[in-house]
Amino acid sequence: MILVVIPAKGSSSRLSGKNMLPLHGKPMLDYAIASARRSKRTDLIIVSTDSDKIADHAETMGVRVVRRGVELGGDVPLFDVYKHAAEEVGLDDVEYLIGLQVDHPDRNVEVDDALAYFEDQKADYMTSSEADGTVNGSYKIYTNQMLKTNNAKKHVVLVDDCTNIHYQEDLDKAVKVLMERG
Repeated sequence: MILVVIPAKGSSSRLSGKNMLPLHGKPMLDYAIASARRSKRTDLIIVSTDSDKIADHAETMGVRVVRRGVELGGDVPLFDVYKHAAEEVGLDDVEYLIGLQVDHPDRNVEVDDALAYFEDQKADYMTSSEADGTVNGSYKIYTNQMLKTNNAKKHVVLVDDCTNIHYQEDLDKAVKVLMERG
């Protein structure tokens, strides 16, 4: 199974409630869900959240929700959040886990293209970066073995030069990019 996990906390340290902020007419979460749905290879999309509002919205969108407890909040590594979601569906059944961050609504690389790059590189872990090399986290991909051991033999980086939303000016930039795309 190829699993997409969208981590969406209810709170944010920089931009309050950013995962549900309206962006070009719809909540920012919807862009990550839409990106996952465009994939022809993924089998299951999960939103991992601690928020009733986010869970309710994801469920109305027809997306499976995995609730996370307080132990997976705050500054917990995303790896732990992803692994928790994989364990909820059966870790042994997950061939690849693709993590899509909500705060990259204008990602330029499609899910299937990111996965193809990952497979071509024969890696067991991938992150994404902006063109200048700044890690942006729009994508994280793990093999089953990486999920089980948290030990990457080969880590690769995919350039996806998109907006990483932390502040209002980032949100404004993403709106502009999305409006230009139509």
